[in-house]
Amino acid sequence: NGAGKSTLMMTICGSPQARAGKIIFDGVDITKMPTHLIARERIAQSPEGRRIFPRMTVMEN
Repeated sequence: NGAGKSTLMMTICGSPQARAGKIIFDGVDITKMPTHLIARERIAQSPEGRRIFPRMTVMEN
């Protein structure tokens, strides 16, 4: 609907990088953290409708 939800999630995941402000996750500034390190923090985006592992729950995926 154009509210920016996908852009917000992509920015939290590191691509594109935030141009201003900070992204704090669990007390850690992840704003400039490389995407592979963000993934190690268990932060990722799974686009809707992409049944990554269809027999697993959201939490398991």
